[in-house]
Amino acid sequence: MRTLGAVPQGLPPFGLPSLGIAEFDGVVPIALACFLLASVETAAIGRMFALKHGYRFDPNRELLAIGSANLLAGLGHGFPISGGMSQSLVNESGGAKTPLSGLVSAGIILAVTVGFSGVLRDLPQPVLAAIVLAAVTGLVNVGAMARLWRFSPMEFRIAGIAFLGVLGQGILRGVLLGAVLSVLLLLRRGAQPNTAELGRVGQTDLFPTLSGGPDRARLPGVFIFRSDGALLYFNVDYVRDRFFELLDARTDRVDTAVFFLGTVPNIDLAGADMLIELRHALKARGVELRLAGAHAGVREALVRAGLDAATVHAYPSVAVAVGA
Repeated sequence: MRTLGAVPQGLPPFGLPSLGIAEFDGVVPIALACFLLASVETAAIGRMFALKHGYRFDPNRELLAIGSANLLAGLGHGFPISGGMSQSLVNESGGAKTPLSGLVSAGIILAVTVGFSGVLRDLPQPVLAAIVLAAVTGLVNVGAMARLWRFSPMEFRIAGIAFLGVLGQGILRGVLLGAVLSVLLLLRRGAQPNTAELGRVGQTDLFPTLSGGPDRARLPGVFIFRSDGALLYFNVDYVRDRFFELLDARTDRVDTAVFFLGTVPNIDLAGADMLIELRHALKARGVELRLAGAHAGVREALVRAGLDAATVHAYPSVAVAVGA
């Protein structure tokens, strides 16, 4: 049976390392990799425990604390520090409730390092593994996974891939894999935002999605379009194509097109240019484009992009745009 073996005894030297330019160039990529992995793992573990115990997780404060600890660890020639699953779980399973437990643990580690490291020489490694496994079993929540599947099968698949990644490649690579997949899913959703044609409910000023119920109807000669999400350089082509796809599906003659911007939280220059080009393309068809319901930030961006301020501010809602 493998044992822990010799554990270095005594305190490391304290001070700035002697680091030349050549060594600095080699250290920077490793430092960036350590920062990325540490921040991902710390955020994942922190949010997990915050959700479990019902408190708020502040990633900025957490990273500030991790950075300060790493600064002192560097002065003491120590290893990079991050929030760890095994340490946190063992700490919790011991009944720890406050950060004072970390100070007590540090004191015990200091005492062992200075005078008792030889006692650990013959400690079997399976004992350490058993402590970690016993702590990890408390995090297995089948009900939470079932709830995640009901909420979003795609997010459940990402969680499953991250779980298998942790088992096969370790906590750092597994969590990083889950984070990368989540970012890719976010980009995919942003690249293809939800779009819809809107219809009027009776004689009211309500204009929800046309396909959402039999009580919605098109206005004669008016096409109302909505895009849910920011208009950015990587999705403007998709939004423009969807606009003309829904417009060309109309069998009646359309004289006015209303682009509802109330669900657009942000717009970049490419998005503003797309709306300008859309106006010119519709004008060539004999269709007037009206921009309705834009938020203040979006209105300001459109004016900076070159649209007339009076036109941008003319229609605060769809009801005003179709009644003009």
